[in-house]
Amino acid sequence: MSLYYEIINQQVNNKQHYVRGISPPNGGICIIIQNNNIYNIVDGGGWVHPTRKKQYTSLITNVISKYAINDCNININLQDNPIVGCFNFCRLKNNNKQFLLPNHRFTNDDIIIDEHEMQYNNFNEQKSYIFDIKKYKKKNKIFTSCIPHRSKIEYFSYALKNTDICDGYCYTGSGHKLVNLSNDMYVKLKEKGMAGEKYSHWIEHLDYKYLLYNDGNTLSDRLRLLLASNSVIIKSSGSPYEEYYSYILKNNINYVEYSNINEIRNIYNKLEDNPKLYNEIIENNKIFINKYLDYEEILLYTYNIINGLT
Repeated sequence: MSLYYEIINQQVNNKQHYVRGISPPNGGICIIIQNNNIYNIVDGGGWVHPTRKKQYTSLITNVISKYAINDCNININLQDNPIVGCFNFCRLKNNNKQFLLPNHRFTNDDIIIDEHEMQYNNFNEQKSYIFDIKKYKKKNKIFTSCIPHRSKIEYFSYALKNTDICDGYCYTGSGHKLVNLSNDMYVKLKEKGMAGEKYSHWIEHLDYKYLLYNDGNTLSDRLRLLLASNSVIIKSSGSPYEEYYSYILKNNINYVEYSNINEIRNIYNKLEDNPKLYNEIIENNKIFINKYLDYEEILLYTYNIINGLT
C-alpha cells in the first residue's frame, strides 16, 4: 500500500471532477497512454512551459517503466496556478476538484545547486548530493534566497530592521527583475548585500541554521530542498496552497510556523535556547525525506493517483 493512501483516497473519491478526455488545459499538456506507452502528447493553447513538459514526460516515462498504467489521458496543468479538473503540482488546500501530481522537479530538476551545475536524474540523486555537503558550522541567522515575489517582501522589510538575526538575497538579474520590490527598498537591500543581479547558487542556504519558506506565485516548489538542508525551516502559516505530501508535515516537528512576521524573533530565540527541539526537527526531516520523498515512493504515488482517477 502506498504511504500516501490518505491523499490518494481523498482524490479518488472525487474523481467525477477529473476531465478524462483529451483536454489539455491552457498552457498545459495531455499525455495519452496506450498499451502502457506514451502514445502522444497534446499541447494546450497558449505558451506551454518546455522544461516542465519535459520533466512531467520524464516522470510518466519512469512510472510506466515500473508499473502498468491503464489506457488514459493525463491532463496536466504546467502553470503555477492550480486548475480544476486536471493534475497540478499544487492545489488550494482541500480543493477536491484540483488533483495533484508530484512536483515536476522531482525528475530532472533544473535548479542549479552549486557552481558544479550538476544534473540529477531524480530527487534521490539530488538529495544524496545535498546530504553529502557537510556544513559543521552554520551562521546563527535566518536566510532565504529568491526573486522578490510579493509574498517575499514582508520578510525582507523585516530583515532590514533585524539584521542581527536575519539575512537573505533578492535576485533581480532574471527576466522578472524587481517584480514587486520597490526601487527604494532595492537600494537599501543592495547596500547590505541582500539584493543584486549576480546569481546566487542554492547551496548558500546550507550556510545557515534557519531557512525561511514562504510562497512564490502560488506555493513555492523548493520545500523538498529545504527539508534536506540540515537546517530548521521557519514558515508562514498563511499559505492557502499544498503539495501532495504537505498534509504529513507538522508544526514543531518538521518546521516552526509563524502567523505574524513579528513573531520571527521569538521563534529564533526559542530555537536558539532549545537545541533539543532544533536537532529533533532536523532528524525528523531526514527520516521524512528518506521515507516519504524517496523517488520510488514518488513513482508509486504517481501510478496510484493516475490509475485511481482515470
